[in-house]
Amino acid sequence: MPDVYSNRFALKENRFWYELVSLFLIPTWALVAQVAPQPVVQCATETLSPSDRKALEAEAALALRLKRASGSVFTTLTYVPIRPHILRKSDGTGGYSLASLNNVMALTNKYFLQNGAGIQFYFAGTTPDYIDNDALYNQYRQGTDDATVAPYDVANALNQYYVHKFDKDGLGGYAQFPSNSVSSTRTIILDENYDDDMGNRLVPHELGHTFNLLHTFEAAYGYERVTRGSGANCSTAGDLVCDTPADPYGRFTGASASCVTGCPSAFTCTFTDDQNNLYQPSATNIMSYYYPCTHDFTAGQYDRIQAGLAIRQSHTAYTLNAPETSMAAPSNVVATIANGTIVINWQDNSGNEMGYFIERSTSPTTGFIPIGGLAPNTTTFTDVSTTARIQYYYRIKASNTTTGSISPVVSVVAPVCQPDFDDDGCPFAINLKGVTINGAVLSQNSGCSPATTDYYSSFTAVSGTVTAGQSSTVSISKGTTNKMGVAIWIDLNNNGVFETSERLYQMADADFASTVSATLAIPASTTATTVAMRVVGAYAEVPADPCGNYWYGETEDYRLIVNPPCILPVATLSGTTTTITAGQVATLTASLTGNSPFSLTLNVSNGVPSIFTGITSSSYSFTVAPAVSTTYTIGQVAVGCGSGTTSGTAIVTVIPCTVLYTLKAGSWDDPTVWSCNRIPTQTDLVRLGHMVTVPASYMARALKIEYSTSGAITLSTGAQLLFTP
Repeated sequence: MPDVYSNRFALKENRFWYELVSLFLIPTWALVAQVAPQPVVQCATETLSPSDRKALEAEAALALRLKRASGSVFTTLTYVPIRPHILRKSDGTGGYSLASLNNVMALTNKYFLQNGAGIQFYFAGTTPDYIDNDALYNQYRQGTDDATVAPYDVANALNQYYVHKFDKDGLGGYAQFPSNSVSSTRTIILDENYDDDMGNRLVPHELGHTFNLLHTFEAAYGYERVTRGSGANCSTAGDLVCDTPADPYGRFTGASASCVTGCPSAFTCTFTDDQNNLYQPSATNIMSYYYPCTHDFTAGQYDRIQAGLAIRQSHTAYTLNAPETSMAAPSNVVATIANGTIVINWQDNSGNEMGYFIERSTSPTTGFIPIGGLAPNTTTFTDVSTTARIQYYYRIKASNTTTGSISPVVSVVAPVCQPDFDDDGCPFAINLKGVTINGAVLSQNSGCSPATTDYYSSFTAVSGTVTAGQSSTVSISKGTTNKMGVAIWIDLNNNGVFETSERLYQMADADFASTVSATLAIPASTTATTVAMRVVGAYAEVPADPCGNYWYGETEDYRLIVNPPCILPVATLSGTTTTITAGQVATLTASLTGNSPFSLTLNVSNGVPSIFTGITSSSYSFTVAPAVSTTYTIGQVAVGCGSGTTSGTAIVTVIPCTVLYTLKAGSWDDPTVWSCNRIPTQTDLVRLGHMVTVPASYMARALKIEYSTSGAITLSTGAQLLFTP
């Protein structure tokens, strides 16, 4: 038994026990984060009094009308500065990390974009404002410590404070609605140590309040009714936005995050409003409390954000004009594929960036959206949120700039996911050596893919051919030192995912055989013209997951051309009856349906069949010259995938003739005979001395001899003439 078998058996056994023990050692919060993270931190933004709310709504309505009149609501991108303040211990340790600061703000930024317009936040300054204070670090007191940090506020940006711990359990942050005071620019954010929730919910939620968004379940101004249209109160109650559904959260004890399941998330509980209408709230709205898997604002909320921005731009107690930092843009941007992900590398050309935002688009010039952020002096980013075979464009910008420090754009086509192998199986011949399909070689003696590519190879430049609705034969050569199992997937719907239904072959059991022969049934419903085929070989087991984890092995991807489903041809021969004189030709036509090219076999009643190939038109004509009357039929019509049906008969009737005339030539000893298609010339007659003898028996046929201008003689139809010296 090879060493690898016993070693891997032990490793697998050890790994099982390690994972089992780990279940007891991993902290509970980590398990929750891995399965379905649902932080419990909530918002403590204070509600305005009805009179203050009424005044602010009037101000917002006017600001939005003016902005709409200017045409800038949906066309202008506004850069808004944020001055970050990070609370640390008195000795300068602890505090929010720059990596998370940038990553969370990058994630936040994507929610404040709408059709290329909206708000994008950037950091003011070259480093955060660090506040080293043990008391503030250990316990930030809402309200009380707002006055403590007030001297740190700047008057030309929004002020954002990142705290280590609140004095109230469950508090995640709070903000203030627009007012003409520096304190209204302040948001207080808990460092959850969890970028995903902070960037996709907590920070955009609090900044939503900063620009006058209310909770979707707001009850201070009356409970919002479910109904819209007649009887609706959505513009005066709840969150004052009519395209956000009424939200029962907080009104009923059971209307909580436990009502939200699935991804995309859906609200599953049953509650009704005071008119007995069933609530169907948006489980994904950022201003709700449902902790879903995806998050969003509505169009009505974007309008309120634009109005809130206009209000803040009109204030005089502060401005939003903190300058961006001038610096050299990143350069030498390179995008590569590594282990199934896209890795972006670049050259850092400055020393005063506060960090970086990574922006991505599917267009080289427009539509860039932040997808992540990094600490300063970082030069690599891994994008793990791509869709296979989509071409992405990337650019890098410093997080404390707006448009003045953007790198060149680089593009790459995203790969499909791929299996993960624990160790190097190459020394043990646990690899795929060659693949053919329908006799065409896709790879041959390809060797073992190295660890640097995670034992993965992509043969996208080589294509085999399959036909929808037919079975294809695949032959795979593999290493034989150890047992290997093989499975094959084809991405039939071309969506970049190898789904369970697209596993077209799976070995019954791993074996030592050097060759695997597989039959792949390509569904007739396949419409893609090219598809990806994945072959996975794994040590001692049969792969069941195209992106799974295996001990040793190798993955190879190929591109296949898909021919459309075979349509068997139909050939119909026309030209039912045609009459010719012996020696003449007749034209026959075959009408064809199906996928060309066609081949035809023409059967004759008294001769050898004729074969015509490479026919590409739907109507094919050909000539025949039978010596006697003949019946023609199509014996076979075929295309590449099979033979079809034939019909029709063509009869060519031939009028025979023996000798039109006979004359003695040369020494006048032997007669020379011409058939029906030979017309005597004037030279022939001169040669015979113009002596023409017409037997009396032919005179009744009205024989006529005429000299044409060319010197030829025309004979009346059917006449026979004997020329003699």
